[in-house]
Amino acid sequence: MQALPRYIDFEISGIRCRTLHGSPSSINEFVFASQDGASKLAHIRLAGVDAIVGGHCGIPFGQQLETNYWLNAGVIGMPANDGGRYGWYMLIDPQADGISVSWHRLDYDYETSRQSTIAAGMPEYGAALGSGIWPNMDILPAAERRHAGQALDLPAIQIWRPRTARPKAG
Repeated sequence: MQALPRYIDFEISGIRCRTLHGSPSSINEFVFASQDGASKLAHIRLAGVDAIVGGHCGIPFGQQLETNYWLNAGVIGMPANDGGRYGWYMLIDPQADGISVSWHRLDYDYETSRQSTIAAGMPEYGAALGSGIWPNMDILPAAERRHAGQALDLPAIQIWRPRTARPKAG
């Protein structure tokens, strides 16, 4: 695992992205939607990209920070603490002058996963797979704790190529 890169940079439709786990400064940093936007923006600027595609926190979100974006893909294998028996994933679709980012639920055979998780000696995580609620919320900021068990509504985000004016509404 140590030989694997800490991040992967890519460009799609003129948008420079960095995919990582945690943050640019720490692989195990939890970055949540409710946290200070200035620190997220500092991370993005440190990386020298237009958008960070992160993970680790387990709750999907997309957030515009000035002209940059923090995108959290969600998690496959555990619910997003939203009361659902599914995971989340994110799609990045190229557009003529930017990208469209959308989040989607991933339905799977949670019951088989739940049973094997319990059999592996992790009954609290097995219960979470059935309830959609995390067994421990110690890492969550207060805002995310308050939203435990509430269904997520994640509208798609349009990210325009830098220095490209947003199209005027019709």
